Amino acid sequence: MKIADALGISINYFYENSIKTTGELISTLALLEEETDVVITGDKDSDGNYIEDTISISFKNPEINKILSRYMTYKSYTSLEDKEKLLSELFAESTPIS
Repeated sequence: MKIADALGISINYFYENSIKTTGELISTLALLEEETDVVITGDKDSDGNYIEDTISISFKNPEINKILSRYMTYKSYTSLEDKEKLLSELFAESTPIS
């Protein structure tokens, strides 16, 4: 934390976040459910099973939605300079979400 503060960057730069298996994905999803107001929805078939291609994930929290909209903007940029600048800002973001 002290190194990140001294460099003026988010501690997130030092973490290697990797999701390589469905189990790791579910673990991350479970953490999101515990820590945020994530909403997972989908349509069901006549047997009551969720239809895979109707699943969606969203958040009720306006701060999360705000940062996600900024992330989507980042993804739409074509200029590497613009992308790097916005991504740096996103990683430095520290607004509480709870």
